[in-house]
Amino acid sequence: MNASKYLKGRIDFLVNKFSSIKCSYEYDRIEQAHIIEVLPGDLYNNEIEFNEIEGDIYCEFFALFPYEGLFFITQGSVAKVKTPIYIKAGADYGKKMADIENSSIYNGLIHNIIMDDSTTLRIQPVISIGVSANLTAFDGNYGLAA
Repeated sequence: MNASKYLKGRIDFLVNKFSSIKCSYEYDRIEQAHIIEVLPGDLYNNEIEFNEIEGDIYCEFFALFPYEGLFFITQGSVAKVKTPIYIKAGADYGKKMADIENSSIYNGLIHNIIMDDSTTLRIQPVISIGVSANLTAFDGNYGLAA
């Protein structure tokens, strides 16, 4: 098995396990380095289970391919994936607000909508009775109006 095939399999595993992510993979022949961009940055930076699996991938990769480099990056990283050779997104990556509003979790509750970054919405239910709320969007930010 070559490094590229190995990493494509690991990307498939990650995207299946974390359905809200997208991975873009590039190989830099000059540097002999593999770069995997993981979006959104919030999950990459804060999800403990993801970070543990990432560490396992590093260990396996360097045991199998000791003369090649591997880098995981995300939004805001200095390195960028410019010409990906493999892209895979999970089923929940980039869910639209309309999909969230129509979900059974959202219906009937008032929520705090928090934008973590340009691609991630966190919805926190707030318990309230007899009050309705409308979601409004402006300049990429979301707010609630009662």
